[in-house]
Amino acid sequence: MNYGLYLSAAGAIGAMHRQNVLANNLANVRTAGFKPDEVFLRERLPARIEAPVPGAEAHLLERLGGGGVFAEPTGTRFKPGAIERTGNPLDVALTGSGFFMVRSSGAKGGEAIRYSRDGRFAINSKGELVQAASGMRILDDRQRPIRLDSAAGVRIAPDGVISQGGAAVARIGVAEVADQHQLRKQGDNLFHDEGGAGAVRIAAEARLEVGAIEASAVDPVLELKSLIDAGRAAEANFRMIQYHDTLNDQVINRVARVA
Repeated sequence: MNYGLYLSAAGAIGAMHRQNVLANNLANVRTAGFKPDEVFLRERLPARIEAPVPGAEAHLLERLGGGGVFAEPTGTRFKPGAIERTGNPLDVALTGSGFFMVRSSGAKGGEAIRYSRDGRFAINSKGELVQAASGMRILDDRQRPIRLDSAAGVRIAPDGVISQGGAAVARIGVAEVADQHQLRKQGDNLFHDEGGAGAVRIAAEARLEVGAIEASAVDPVLELKSLIDAGRAAEANFRMIQYHDTLNDQVINRVARVA
């Protein structure tokens, strides 16, 4: 087996994975509350061929002596996005840490809580406060859906208290997660806890900017530069694959002529 060929293939796979993640970040540059994904590539340490590491079945490169890179699980950069004024009284932006809690139907028919930083809200036909983009129901500080009178005016205070007709009717719940880096994305700009995020508590008081949204935390210039770099890395590895393929062809033809 051509060791260099597999090293270059591993490099190309890693670069293409990085391209996919960066392209998704750029596609969400205008998505409210979006947090960019981050790629982690780990070096595959060289190993002795005559004494392989015991355990699970080794990767092909490990059987060939190690080296190369492989992709780690993608992480999330939880840096805050800029606050953009919209003037919509149902738009709110979290100015501190934490997440809005939303309720979605689980795969087994139950309902599970998901987390989001997208504060673009609306009132659905049932009078429930929902996310405008996903239609998920927003939960209050007791993890209950918020039901409003769609015919009455709605006022949201900076502490999350919702008032109608001068009376407080609910308070938007904000969840504080002990280890937010253990949250996993599930699509629709939502996060779920697989059990590794630690304790989740309801914040005693929300810190909201009303009439505004938190913009995407993606830096388009930085992401575009990184995407170009990843493309060049993939191209370089593809050229090395072609080079090794040419060498293999030459070796086979020369051996055939000698034979």
